[in-house]
Amino acid sequence: MALLLLCSSFASGQLLITEFVADNDGSFLDSDGDATDWIELHNPGVDPVSSDGLYLTDDATNSTKWRLPDVTVPGGGYLLVFASAKDRWDPAMELHTNFSLRSAGEYLALIAADGITPLSEFGPAYPNQFYGVAYGTGTEVPSEAATFIPWPTSATWVAPLSDIGNNWQEVGFDDATWNQAQTGIGFGYTFPGFIGAGGNTSAAMFGNATSAYIRIPFTIDNPAEVVSMNLDLHYEDGFAAYLNGELVASSNLPEDLTFESISSDRREVRENDAMTRFPVDFSGKLVAGENVLSFQVLNDGIGSSDVLLVPLLIGETRDLSGATIGGYLETPTPGTANADIEFTDFVRDTTFDIDRGFFDAPFDVTIDCETPGATIVYTTDGNAPTLSNGTQVAAPDANTPPSAVVNITTSTPLRATAFKTGLRPANVDTQTYLFLDDVLDQPAQPPGYPLPWVRRGGATIPGDFEMDPQVVGAIYSREELKESLRDLPTVSIVTDIDNLFDQDTGIQVNPQDSGPSSERRVSVELMDFDDGSPIQLDAGMLMNGNASRNPNRGKHNFRLAFRNEYGAGKLNFPLFGSRAPTETFNQIILRGGNGNSWVHPTSAVRQYGMYIRDQWFRDAHTAMGYPEALQNEVHVFQWALLRNASPLRAHRGRVDRGAFRR
Repeated sequence: MALLLLCSSFASGQLLITEFVADNDGSFLDSDGDATDWIELHNPGVDPVSSDGLYLTDDATNSTKWRLPDVTVPGGGYLLVFASAKDRWDPAMELHTNFSLRSAGEYLALIAADGITPLSEFGPAYPNQFYGVAYGTGTEVPSEAATFIPWPTSATWVAPLSDIGNNWQEVGFDDATWNQAQTGIGFGYTFPGFIGAGGNTSAAMFGNATSAYIRIPFTIDNPAEVVSMNLDLHYEDGFAAYLNGELVASSNLPEDLTFESISSDRREVRENDAMTRFPVDFSGKLVAGENVLSFQVLNDGIGSSDVLLVPLLIGETRDLSGATIGGYLETPTPGTANADIEFTDFVRDTTFDIDRGFFDAPFDVTIDCETPGATIVYTTDGNAPTLSNGTQVAAPDANTPPSAVVNITTSTPLRATAFKTGLRPANVDTQTYLFLDDVLDQPAQPPGYPLPWVRRGGATIPGDFEMDPQVVGAIYSREELKESLRDLPTVSIVTDIDNLFDQDTGIQVNPQDSGPSSERRVSVELMDFDDGSPIQLDAGMLMNGNASRNPNRGKHNFRLAFRNEYGAGKLNFPLFGSRAPTETFNQIILRGGNGNSWVHPTSAVRQYGMYIRDQWFRDAHTAMGYPEALQNEVHVFQWALLRNASPLRAHRGRVDRGAFRR
């Protein structure tokens, strides 16, 4: 897959695509509250540019797919367009294209007014995009910390006794008659350095004025090189900050601000207090050469004993002399300068030459990755492979893809990923290989798994991993049991062992935890279903149920939530066969079978446990013409260990969240 990025020079005075998101995680929403795709256009020049007559397109054969209206973008400024397919063109409102972006990669371009010439182009297709990750332009040079206004620095100030207008906030204002000082500025503070030379305003303000106007000039060679700006302040009591005449930060201001206003609230600064940070939106406000940061600092009354302003303007700059490149950014920055490029490409997924399933003899599986020079990392205990966990197999040289051979002799959850410096790591792939003889001999305490289970607070749960020796061979022969293990479909769950058994955060040992913080990332494999299996996808797993969450219940219910942050946002699979009303699921429930089961703590319930009572009533309700939840019996394995037979149910009240039939 090739990527070609065309950008005009910074002096050309035209708009460019500098950033986009094709799989929005909800951190930036449109005015409808939707997490839609978005495209950022930037004017890297110093003069304003109009978007009138330009086009955005995701189709190389249709260069005029969506025309931009007339919006003026100031020098150094940005224009955001949502790629939502909502097609909104009003220049006074939020802009939306008539197409959306594909996370799998496609063509994207900004086309000139002639309808032909690309001004900025990602072609033939931008690379795969990832959930919540922005892709954009940058340089090979990382950004560097910069101080635009140090403390102390030279400033001018005046305590106004009448209205002098607003021109004092702008570059070019004649402040020759104002007081010369070093910051900070104010009175009533004796902390070292807080009141600079010439900065004591007591004589001018105490009993005379409630405000002081302050001007601090500073120089920017190239506004396009500024990546971020933060204004750090010690202040009492209120202030308004203006960058070249535009308000960029404020605190404790009255509704109507005049020269004689007082702050809306009181504030004190102590000697060891940290400065308060205010991010500065500098887009389109900076100019090459001299700029000015101006303040109106407000006291809380004309007779107040102290007032203070100590500013420090810092941020980051980036050298633009190097070549422009495209890549995945550290963070999305819609409408502001791009973050540094974290990765220029991504490592291709690992592949396995033997697919998941059931086996009766040892074998070798080969793990491959197509990225030359990458390193494969794999684990066999269920924990996710990382550069600090797992077996590493490096490529023989920078030009050759890596390959790893793993000998599988027993039931194994094999997980693999791949890394390469400068590239986004591959996702973790999971293949569960099951040996039925191993399942029947499953021990009381498998190596690497805790027993007893210890809850938050120190209480213990006996736990149970063992296949019952009073059943295996004694009641049913091994062949009968192996046959029964293949009679039902299989769901294999693999995740880091701590996700279930960590004393403080494990959801198996703390089953009454709930909410988003109790959701754990897991791999889900579906095998031996009538249609479509085997498949694998990642999901979030939470505890489910009410009484079944009680820690004294040895078997719990789990809910699997399919979300974009894990990969596929939905499960598309015929869980209940081709005749079910849907094959699309947001969530499914793995019911442990607590009520009406043989694991119920009450002996009277255990005596009559049949596991099928609830669903029999649902099926009867369905036969009478009413909608009801569907349910299938499945065998659930965790880390290739048999959990037990569980009813698989999908029911959340809507067809896109479950399966109903009538």
